[in-house]
Amino acid sequence: MLRSFRVFLVVALATLLTSARASMIDFEDALVYGGDNATISDQYFQDHGMGFSFLTGRTQADASGANAIFEQRGSYGGDPYEGFRNGHLGNARDVEHSSVQGQLGEYFLTSAASAPQTGYVKLSIDYATAVNGASGELWDIDGNGNNTEQFAVSAFNADGHLVASLTSPVGVHHNQSNSLDGLPWTWSVGGGELTRIEIEFVGTKKSNVGFAFDNFSYNAANLNADSHAAPLPGAFGVGIVGLLGLAVARRRRRQIS
Repeated sequence: MLRSFRVFLVVALATLLTSARASMIDFEDALVYGGDNATISDQYFQDHGMGFSFLTGRTQADASGANAIFEQRGSYGGDPYEGFRNGHLGNARDVEHSSVQGQLGEYFLTSAASAPQTGYVKLSIDYATAVNGASGELWDIDGNGNNTEQFAVSAFNADGHLVASLTSPVGVHHNQSNSLDGLPWTWSVGGGELTRIEIEFVGTKKSNVGFAFDNFSYNAANLNADSHAAPLPGAFGVGIVGLLGLAVARRRRRQIS
């Protein structure tokens, strides 16, 4: 009886973990679609029912459409694109802080726009079918003096009504203890039937606005989201408790019978 209980619990947890992984997009499949700098068009619409698009420009007024692309961690000679620069490492391109090494993975999403000329950027995520929530990571929200980065995340329903919103911390210089230089800010939205999410630059920088998006849980809010935490699907913890409860109840029924 005890052995069957353990087997049931292991299988249930494995099923839950598989489901959690299936809802996460970490862009590590980039090589399947062409690798570094390859355009992200309808790949994730076909597999996951949603797509990515950008508006970028010197200002919001002159912003125009730009492709979403896969960006590889690190840099090499002649690479025309970058998502961010790590001030802790002498402005190394697209390399995370040592305290979270490995969390960025080998690929993430950015725009096919020149960072030095970018003073405004907005990523839109559109769904074919409504979801209850989502969470993801924005990397390297930094700044210096009056030149700061900051982002607003807004979620809308099918009628175009705002359902949820939040704003990132204001970016600060990498030598300050609360800096997000080379680090992720994890956002999470939920509470309604979401069909569109927008991540928009609202900082004071006029140029060199970076954008690095990763580890996107596209159909679940992250109840544990904070400025430095890697995202987990919001239902994960509740699912664990539920499975344990079911397992205990099942064992008690067998003991009674």
